[in-house]
Amino acid sequence: MNVLTLLTCHPSLTSRAPHSHSRTVPDDIVRHLTALRQKHPDWGPKKLRMWLLNHHVDFAVPASTIGDILKREGLVPG
Repeated sequence: MNVLTLLTCHPSLTSRAPHSHSRTVPDDIVRHLTALRQKHPDWGPKKLRMWLLNHHVDFAVPASTIGDILKREGLVPG
């Protein structure tokens, strides 16, 4: 099998897309966010982010990502 045939049969060998996401929010932080939201259902993504920052969580999470997590976990009405 020549190189051209190999690359045609296996397009993943030429993909430039990353094979992993280095900035994926760790599972323990997701669990922490969901627990906080359940304890404080009136807290939104910005307040949850500030809580994380003030409690020295070593992974900075944007408020928009926290909002996405809350939606994914079914913790946002609507």
